[in-house]
Amino acid sequence: MHWNLKTNLRTSMVLTRMHQVEEEKEDEGEANMKGLKEEIKDKNDLVFDNSAYEMLHRFTLEWPCLSIDFVLPDRLDANFSLYNPGLSLPESVLVDYTDVATSQKTRRHKDDKYPYSAYMVGGTQTDAKSRVANKLYVMKLYDMYRTQYDDQSESDDDPDNLDDDPNLLFEWVPLKAAVNRVRTMNNSAVAALWSEAGEVAIYDLSPLFVKLNAKKVNNKKKSKKNLKDVKLKVCGFNHIKEGYALDWSPLKKGFLASGGQDANIRLYIPSDTTLGDWQMSESPLKGHNASVEDVQWSPAEESVLASCSVDTTVKIWDIRSASSKNSQITFHAHDTDVNVIAWNPACTYLLASGGDDGAFKVWDLRYLKRGGAITNIKWHAGPVTSLQFQPREESVLAVASSDNRLTVWDFGVEKDENAKQSEDKDIPEQLMFLHQGQDDIKELRFHPYYECMIASTASNGLNIFRPNFSPVDNDSDSENEAEMQEAKRENEQMTDNNCSSYSFVIQHCSIFYALFRLSLIHISEPTRRTPISYAVFCLKKKKKKK
Repeated sequence: MHWNLKTNLRTSMVLTRMHQVEEEKEDEGEANMKGLKEEIKDKNDLVFDNSAYEMLHRFTLEWPCLSIDFVLPDRLDANFSLYNPGLSLPESVLVDYTDVATSQKTRRHKDDKYPYSAYMVGGTQTDAKSRVANKLYVMKLYDMYRTQYDDQSESDDDPDNLDDDPNLLFEWVPLKAAVNRVRTMNNSAVAALWSEAGEVAIYDLSPLFVKLNAKKVNNKKKSKKNLKDVKLKVCGFNHIKEGYALDWSPLKKGFLASGGQDANIRLYIPSDTTLGDWQMSESPLKGHNASVEDVQWSPAEESVLASCSVDTTVKIWDIRSASSKNSQITFHAHDTDVNVIAWNPACTYLLASGGDDGAFKVWDLRYLKRGGAITNIKWHAGPVTSLQFQPREESVLAVASSDNRLTVWDFGVEKDENAKQSEDKDIPEQLMFLHQGQDDIKELRFHPYYECMIASTASNGLNIFRPNFSPVDNDSDSENEAEMQEAKRENEQMTDNNCSSYSFVIQHCSIFYALFRLSLIHISEPTRRTPISYAVFCLKKKKKKK
């Protein structure tokens, strides 16, 4: 299924296809994927084509950030309205948009266009030996143009593809300890952070964003304006042990939940509607037997939240319950630590989990008693460190791992029985995109407004990119048919030359062309020539020198 193709079948296919994935891949998929991953590790065999991304920009800060989050420009103060992030955006902010590559017409946010700008926050982890203070960064990234045609001469004719370098403006708040996790309240300028010192603190960062917007365009340095008299930290709550789990309610403004290594979950309730102060609940939610690694509020029920733990379980809580020691639902999710969970905002009975075993699963909360996860994919070679469903897309999930890979999966992909069988039967059809080039990826975040724009943070910097899910130029049917036939001949020739030919099932082009299915893979790799991440499009092996 084409990424931008909207059909009436897509919604109905989601759960059906999830079941098929588990049934078809459970026995043989793990061994086959392991062999595939070993082959991909050979970086010298990758051929680069920049068209794998619509946009790819890399930013390096003084110190790496363990956690990041987006801030929306229309939420730089507390006067904003909440809405279910899984639903369509308000009609007042939407405009008509036509995809250049596919001619598909959609409705997008009015700011979803080149050049892009984005506001973000990030919490650092400095080297303890350096004795440098940690920072809570406030960033403005702008002039982010399309990079898809950077290798082509015709890119000069595209106003969205200028060669101008992207810019980064930043301010920071000095901190006494490293930041384990930072989350903005509904993508506003109010941010909460978990520090390794065991403190959950809430900051109002709006003065820093105002300061960023007041800077000159070409001035990337910290401005000299003094903010010492401005109170940025609203409140803080000290705990015996540190933690990582932190999440704001998408439905009740100001409601915050945290989970720590003491196995407890605590709630923080605003004292009034002005959000000038918070109070921590007296009785924590108890039930886990080990560290709580993640918490997620339900996108549909304002009193419901989910949690996962090192004790291998996921629990669903109703904070209205009289007993704080009993969760409403508990199920065994992984055989190892459960690191992260993500609620599907567009299909609110689906919950994803990622574990230390490198597997990620999707659970249908309506049918837990009937069996296990409706999807169980173990593709990554290291622990899953972050995952998130794409806003307003019920079947699209991004997954990051400590194996230095970030993948995007679409469980709405339909298996085409009539298409020619691919030579590589081992590749999961749901794998849409594979991003590499970052070391030890800690977290990924989808932009709430911009279509499929992803930010990922790692030990070697911050990447912000948009995958190119429309690599085929649809100028005419005959041209596309010729291109696909040429790609087929190249693959056959490579096979004859004893060169491995990969055929990753990324798009089922037989939806548009009945002759055969074009299979694509997108991978990014760093090179010695340039600091920017490189990509692989139609992955091929370099011919070995004799």
